[in-house]
Amino acid sequence: MIEKIMKIVYDYTKNVKLLDEKAIEKIVDIVVQERELGPYISDLEFPYDIKKEGRSLTVADYNPITKQMNIYIEAFDMYSESQKKYDILFEGFELVLFQNVMMLRFILHELEHAFEYKQVDTLEDGGIELELLKASSHITRRLFDLRNAERDDLDLTALLNLAFVQIDQYNKFYRFQPMERIAETRAYEAIIEMLKRMKVDLFNLDEFMKASLLEFQLKAYTYKKGFVQNPTELYLYGTGQSDIWRNFNFYDPNIARLVDKVREEYCLKDRLTYGLPITGDEYKESRLRFRRSNKYRTK
Repeated sequence: MIEKIMKIVYDYTKNVKLLDEKAIEKIVDIVVQERELGPYISDLEFPYDIKKEGRSLTVADYNPITKQMNIYIEAFDMYSESQKKYDILFEGFELVLFQNVMMLRFILHELEHAFEYKQVDTLEDGGIELELLKASSHITRRLFDLRNAERDDLDLTALLNLAFVQIDQYNKFYRFQPMERIAETRAYEAIIEMLKRMKVDLFNLDEFMKASLLEFQLKAYTYKKGFVQNPTELYLYGTGQSDIWRNFNFYDPNIARLVDKVREEYCLKDRLTYGLPITGDEYKESRLRFRRSNKYRTK
């Protein structure tokens, strides 16, 4: 799958072209076929309107109820303008590739969501990742039910219940949501793997993408006086699903013991992927790695 996507991205970049609707459709078709996502991607659209979630532009989205995926080209163009400060890091082929992988990240992220819902629906045992996806999908599916339903079809109690989920749970804890975290991580990892396979010197872009992934993963952690609050625990408690957290093998009411147990079970890479506890030293070392990157130096 990566090789096929890489060929499209490479050919467009070599010809100094940015990914267009035709290229995006090909990439989506590749992923849908390779991951058997036919039942989860019913349509791909390119709306011309500008959509916002709060203060953030929506460049792409996926609706798990209608199975529709949208790519907002104009919104991406606006997003690209905000990223031009990083153009000085690249030149020639690498600069065009940078612009193309930025778009690719949004595409892969939404396709990853479709794959996540497939896992939730079809797998019975998928370890901690599946448990976290189920916890997220429980909230997001109810949210999209509300967005898609005609108000006349809902009784008042159901509407109020769904509105509560939307307003008080989804929006408030969005930045801690495991489904979003995992999808973004997998999208970055796929691009980093693709860059590794290209027979071109891409040192600056490789460093930039790895730094971007690390920056994203650290954002939802809160560090204060040597203690690090992890995003997944916050999400599960905040959305009324604390029983899931307490049922994990590593759970311990004593924070120090909990951190030791989770470190024994999961490496730092996996803990950052799933938003699990990390130590104060691990947080500071990860922040230092990011601060040494070309992305941080260009901020």
